[in-house]
Amino acid sequence: MQHKGLISLVAVTVVAVGLAAVLARTTGPQSDPLAGKPVLPEVSSRLGDVGRMALVHGDQKTTLVRDGEKWS
Repeated sequence: MQHKGLISLVAVTVVAVGLAAVLARTTGPQSDPLAGKPVLPEVSSRLGDVGRMALVHGDQKTTLVRDGEKWS
């Protein structure tokens, strides 16, 4: 009786893996239409005037500070 349950479990697993492989192949990864484009294009022409930039997302804040030609 246990062999029947094990065979059923293996069969369901094989079907699930096969279905996942087919769906992954047909849908493929979705690419972001903004990938590779500047985030703040209006800043690029005035980048020499910027010494500090704060990025805020919700309660998280990241500050970029310019030191000569380097940002940290």
